[in-house]
Amino acid sequence: MSRRELDAVESTEWHPVQSGAREQKLKADEIVPVDVALYPSSTFFAAGETVQLIVAPREIIPSPPYIKDASFNRGTHVLHCGGEYESYLLVPKV
Repeated sequence: MSRRELDAVESTEWHPVQSGAREQKLKADEIVPVDVALYPSSTFFAAGETVQLIVAPREIIPSPPYIKDASFNRGTHVLHCGGEYESYLLVPKV
């Protein structure tokens, strides 16, 4: 998340947009909040179905044109959520 800075003009409460303007590398054991937008989909869910969020270092199912080069993203990554670390998945209901 070294390019986590949000674009103040493009971002909204519902859709965070990273500016990518500058690199902010993390120091060892540093924890920072990050807002990440997921690509939209037109998925229909029937009553009783659930949503599962999978966090992975690369696409689970590569889907052009969204294929990303993650070869530079090495090391151990730790996701802090719950307790003192606010975390949520914002899903619009249409």
